[in-house]
Amino acid sequence: MHRRQLTVAIVMALALLLVVVLSAFAAPDANPEHVSIRLRNVTIPWFFPPPEGLNGNVCPGVPVGYEINPDDNGSNRRKRALVQELPNGGKRIKTWDVVTGTATDNFGNTYTFVYRNQATVNFSDGIGTVKMTDYFALRGEEFTHRLGFKWIWQYTADSLNLVRVYDGETLVDMFPDFATFPTDDGETETTNPAMVPGSWRAVYDYGDPWLCDPI
Repeated sequence: MHRRQLTVAIVMALALLLVVVLSAFAAPDANPEHVSIRLRNVTIPWFFPPPEGLNGNVCPGVPVGYEINPDDNGSNRRKRALVQELPNGGKRIKTWDVVTGTATDNFGNTYTFVYRNQATVNFSDGIGTVKMTDYFALRGEEFTHRLGFKWIWQYTADSLNLVRVYDGETLVDMFPDFATFPTDDGETETTNPAMVPGSWRAVYDYGDPWLCDPI
């Protein structure tokens, strides 16, 4: 009888321990914040302003003399964000961004393009860790250019937040406010004091993303 009681007590203790362990590894934030954007037939500016736009004097993937700009009201965007509070008191923000559209060069040639970006930022104890995958492809009768990268880096900051950009009442963009990109030239790690030195890791990159990625 005592042995049976002892067995039951051990089983209950193990069950309680299992509950504690599972709680410690529970999924972050049972009620995460979901934010989404869906835009159609809009103008999404490129980082390279007109009239030069994406051009061969800057981007090696574009023939010299070509100046390419997105068409007015010729782009579509679908973007999602997930904001989670972590069990350790930190925060995680994930974003998924897809932009498609049309563009025209200074010779009247037309192009289609697609841009995809996925980013995860984990923030805890003053350190943010960014994992970002990026892809852009421009296709036309004259030429096709593709670029992409997967970068990982860390930075220091006081907090992590999702920045929202509005045009009037319409939410048109959003992004995590990490303190710095890992590079200022696409080749060497930035000297920005917010950067954790030596943390930049380029898993891969191709197509000169720093010089040719317009979004």
